[in-house]
Amino acid sequence: MQQILSRSIIVFIILNLSCIAVWEEMNRLSLKEIKKRGKLKVITSYNANSYFIYKDQPIGYEYELLKLMTKDLGVELDIQASNDLANLDYMLNSGEGDLIAANTIVTREKGRQLKFTEHLMTTTQVLVQRKKGFVVRKKITEYIDNTVDLIGKTVHVRANSDYHNRLKKLQEELGGTINIKTIPDNITTDELIEQVYSGEIDYTIADEQTALINNAYYSELDISLPISFPQKIAWVVRRNSPELLQYINEWIEKNQSKITEVQDKYYRKSRNHMQDLKIESKPKNKSHLSAFDEIIKENAAVIGWDWRLLAAIIHQESKFNPNAKSWMGASGLMQLMPETAQGLGVSIGEINNPRKNITAGVKHLKYLDGIWQKTIKDDEERVKFVLASYNAGQGHVIDAMTLARFRNKNATKWDKNVAEAMLLLSDPAYYNGYGVRYGYCRGIEPYKYVTVIMAKYLEYRETVKK
Repeated sequence: MQQILSRSIIVFIILNLSCIAVWEEMNRLSLKEIKKRGKLKVITSYNANSYFIYKDQPIGYEYELLKLMTKDLGVELDIQASNDLANLDYMLNSGEGDLIAANTIVTREKGRQLKFTEHLMTTTQVLVQRKKGFVVRKKITEYIDNTVDLIGKTVHVRANSDYHNRLKKLQEELGGTINIKTIPDNITTDELIEQVYSGEIDYTIADEQTALINNAYYSELDISLPISFPQKIAWVVRRNSPELLQYINEWIEKNQSKITEVQDKYYRKSRNHMQDLKIESKPKNKSHLSAFDEIIKENAAVIGWDWRLLAAIIHQESKFNPNAKSWMGASGLMQLMPETAQGLGVSIGEINNPRKNITAGVKHLKYLDGIWQKTIKDDEERVKFVLASYNAGQGHVIDAMTLARFRNKNATKWDKNVAEAMLLLSDPAYYNGYGVRYGYCRGIEPYKYVTVIMAKYLEYRETVKK
């Protein structure tokens, strides 16, 4: 019986290698041929590190590096995003792409069939805790600077997650008990990290990139303690692409400063631009909010909104600072992305002009309102869907509605329904399934965005004349 099994395994390996050889022969493409074709086909997946949609624009750490590299190569970037993570290797070998850029961890097993480029960065699992001396909810939590000190501490993670499995192994390595508190699957890592920040829990675990992204929002968090071995992240090419592999490796070596700059942008640069804005935001009297009130009133009439609602949006976006600029390049009072602004008739040189910026922003809001009128009939309810779409993009809101239906929630109601489903879009278990089309979204942002603006609007209604 054992001999039969051994032979079967040998036959399987031979057949598998034969298939790879056939694929390689069929899909052999030189660097010269790629240049002649005029585009580099890249297979990726939706996630916080590789590729995602932000304010209806494609962004991502690996995406930006690919844009830089293809520009140097003199070809266009042709992105093919897939939710089927198990199928990416097949897509590459079958010729659907020239390269995989999907936050891929370097492993010996994958390296037998495909070729890894030089690594772009390393990742590990880290402990997320509050910084030493940062007191919240009047409680002081012990700061952990050694994994041994986790013995006896309570760490919140999702059941059966990689983090949960790592903590169980860590217990064995340390010879002591960590109080592993498991939480429901519908609580995302982003939410757990925010709970650490707010003091609801003391410790959680995250992969380093996710932790870095959240640290850019919550600078009071400490993510310096690794609890696992580091792993390399690299791109992947077919074995029959030595010229492409050599070009990429040389490009990575020559462009370390650019790679570091993009890493800083995504993982180290603060994303809370509101902290740096100094424009007065409190009502100066019962009829005045900002220096732009008249422009705001004119444009609010265009969409048929209370001007104080539009003012609440502008306050949240820029704190009434016409020169505000976000980490991703959104600019002006209503934080327009350059591509969006140009599509609305505003040039890059005019994007900080208060009148042009507000007019363009309201034009976009009116467009979104017109779309949602077909689905959300209630005017007050529709405002929340418009706000979420303005912040995250309409596609992500549609995905949240799809998830809400799967969870037997009301897909035409925001609070406690679509809003809660929005939070799940940062979890690969959800954004890679359930009929989701637009992939990863840091759902906690539109969730809080709608809440904060509606609260600010209520405040303005109570304090400022219409």
